[in-house]
Amino acid sequence: MKSCKVLLLTVMVCALPMMAWADGCPAGGGNWSTLNGMDPGRAVVSNCNGGGLQVGDMTGAASWDGAVVGAQWTVTGITLASVTIDDSGINPDGSGVRIAYTTYSGGVFSLDPDGPWGHSAGSMDNIEGVMDSASGTVKIYRLAGGVTYNVTSDINGTGHITSCGPMTDCQVTYAFALSQMAWQGDPATDNPLPDYPPFELCDGNLPPMASQWNSCQMGFGLECAVDAESTTWGSLKALYK
Repeated sequence: MKSCKVLLLTVMVCALPMMAWADGCPAGGGNWSTLNGMDPGRAVVSNCNGGGLQVGDMTGAASWDGAVVGAQWTVTGITLASVTIDDSGINPDGSGVRIAYTTYSGGVFSLDPDGPWGHSAGSMDNIEGVMDSASGTVKIYRLAGGVTYNVTSDINGTGHITSCGPMTDCQVTYAFALSQMAWQGDPATDNPLPDYPPFELCDGNLPPMASQWNSCQMGFGLECAVDAESTTWGSLKALYK
């Protein structure tokens, strides 16, 4: 059984003068998660080469408020770039934990201006940005005989905002974790579940194999720095303890 949780998307913004920002800019600083205003979500993974944990796999996720997918936030196009397998945790009977160390490239995010982060005066466009690179750890839990019973994945990386001119050069840091898969199969023939994000396309086509993940929780932090102090990944991750 697999599952998906998106834990954290953090935007750290450089010191900026007080001004009415253009469309596509958040209102100001803060930290948000499903604990204080962010909607949980759902996710999909497209296996473009027909099997899991292969270079080219693509991940997307979107908010889910119980009625509408993607009304508050979306993350699309995160592409698996490399995989290194560590089987040192597998026992002779096949049980244990296989670990895959992964890197990712690409991806974009979009945040609704009416989300808990707010928007600048007169700004009603979505807050959008690009995910530049990421790395992660996938853990595959197995019973005796090598039977998989659970999979988790942690991903964190960097990017930048593209919709707001004053924030163009500021750093975006994001992370999310996956667990609890709800469906897996061929999207064209195996009846995927309704009310999930669209499958990521592989060269413009549906993937030969994909999965849908039922529970995705996301957080977002924005800091408009006014001094040398900055928010660290550790302090933001502590929100989930």
